[in-house]
Amino acid sequence: MSALKDVGVEIPCVSLAKENEEIFVPRRAKSIIITKNKDSIKILQYARDETHRFGVMYNRKLRKLN
Repeated sequence: MSALKDVGVEIPCVSLAKENEEIFVPRRAKSIIITKNKDSIKILQYARDETHRFGVMYNRKLRKLN
């Protein structure tokens, strides 16, 4: 979050912890817990997993170039 603020970008975002599937929202003291079989958590899990996959593939591509 601080990296976004440092460059002056204001994007609404949340984070999803993998083990307990807790959702963390900036400026909110407690995490949000959604039942694991709800469609809403499945969408967030998919977005998290795709983001991770993209990051890993990009990192591998960068390492190949060096």
